[in-house]
Amino acid sequence: FGNGEFMQWAKMTGYNVSGVEIREKLYLLAKERDFNVFLGQITDDINGLEGEFDALISFDVFEHLPKDALLGYFRAMNRLLKHQGKIILRFPNGQSVFGRYYQYSDLTHQNVLTGRLIEQIAGMTGFSLEGCYNAIRIHGRKRRFLKVLKYFLRDLLESALGHLHFGERIPLDANLTCVLVKNKNF
Repeated sequence: FGNGEFMQWAKMTGYNVSGVEIREKLYLLAKERDFNVFLGQITDDINGLEGEFDALISFDVFEHLPKDALLGYFRAMNRLLKHQGKIILRFPNGQSVFGRYYQYSDLTHQNVLTGRLIEQIAGMTGFSLEGCYNAIRIHGRKRRFLKVLKYFLRDLLESALGHLHFGERIPLDANLTCVLVKNKNF
């Protein structure tokens, strides 16, 4: 859960949230803020929480794991989710030239992720891929017209390039967000 900003937002919005963190300092800070948190990794045995969660959300985590560890993480998430529970993942977009900036600017990134790779992992661990998307684009009030125009042109280019090269639209933003749905126990 990193610095806990998303958990704080979710809690203030009315969600019952929990978190898993590998860094003890962040874990202790979250405990002080009265969050339900666990120190370790999601693959650790978290007793009594099997099938308890509607959703698991992970921002900028899976690119830090070696590829051979990914299946274990997804199987662990499967055990924690209710049937039809969802996983929401965000990571540097390995299927886009624009994702290279984030992917290769961090020495701790151990693998490059794409929507197709996530779909393959999903199928092997009891999930189906609902979709992979560009990040939500917030336009704000200032220069709204220019931002809308910029994103329209980016989307047009993305659609044209995707259909020209792959026969389908491929998200090309720097970060990719994928949503998976649990359809069987693993």
